[in-house]
Amino acid sequence: MSDPYDPYDPYVPNVQSVAATQQKNEKVNKVKAQVDAVVDVMKDNIEMAKNRGVKLEDISKQTEKLEKDASNFRRSGNEVRKRMWWKDLKWKIIIALTILIILGVIIASIVVTQTKA
Repeated sequence: MSDPYDPYDPYVPNVQSVAATQQKNEKVNKVKAQVDAVVDVMKDNIEMAKNRGVKLEDISKQTEKLEKDASNFRRSGNEVRKRMWWKDLKWKIIIALTILIILGVIIASIVVTQTKA
């Protein structure tokens, strides 16, 4: 409260009201500074979210490419497996025929020697 003996003149600023106004201005400036800081943080967050979205798109594209590559790898792996199976089967048949021919020759030679005797 103001002193009752202070003269009241509306055109002369009161020292107490000037100090109160300065305090209010300081508080307002502090709040403005805090708001500015929050706005800066929000801008940074939005920018990071945009970058994250771009990174997610890149990861999605890489995932699709990996799926295609995996499918191609599976297909080529199956083709190689089939080729190797046929190759293995051919060798088994060749070995079996060779053994049969050798047995045939041995049996034929035994039969021929038995018939001569």
